[in-house]
Amino acid sequence: MLSANDGHVGAQPSPITAIRRRASKVANLWIFESPKNDRRLTIVGDVPFMHLILLEGTPEVLRYQFVGDPFSVMGAEREASLPGYVRVENSDGPDTWLRIKRSGARPGRASSPDSAGEILCAAASAAGASYAEYTEDDLRGRETEFENWLILCACTNRAKGHPDYTERAAFVEALEASRTASVRSLLTASNVDPAIMLAVIASSLQQGVASTDLQGRLFGLDSEIQRRLA
Repeated sequence: MLSANDGHVGAQPSPITAIRRRASKVANLWIFESPKNDRRLTIVGDVPFMHLILLEGTPEVLRYQFVGDPFSVMGAEREASLPGYVRVENSDGPDTWLRIKRSGARPGRASSPDSAGEILCAAASAAGASYAEYTEDDLRGRETEFENWLILCACTNRAKGHPDYTERAAFVEALEASRTASVRSLLTASNVDPAIMLAVIASSLQQGVASTDLQGRLFGLDSEIQRRLA
């Protein structure tokens, strides 16, 4: 389980502080409202941003937190006793200590040993967690899935704070009746707000209680939402 006492968790800089510190850098700076964590995240680099968006769409991932400064937003990695990482809390097993980085490998040249990875792997094992590294190579073939979860996260955020009792009831009723329903039919159901219904659909997909093809096609009105049986 995640604990605020295990390492430097959740010390996210304000967007304006991050922008000022990154003014002379070339990596993109992303300010992202995470539905899964219910908080705003500051992320440096396209590869980390894309991987975190995909974590949002992984039902087995309950939440994730930044420990230390995993993307060098504040440039504090050199002073840290342990390299920064993303701690992922899973519903079906131990936590995962995740390091997201560029592969660094060049054609025809072997990659050099990664001391930061070795340190984190040993520390994760000692803490009873698993360790994983994600690079840009792991994103290949997942472009459509990334685009879909970017849209679905936005749908969730737009309806944040709005009551969704009516839309959830209509969603459950539609899927109990036939186990599958198109996005179009759900948005046009009686008495529902389409924006709130989109948020209900997104959260149901995020939690794994419903499914649709997000790997092979873009999410849209003709997407078929299926109820997952327990």
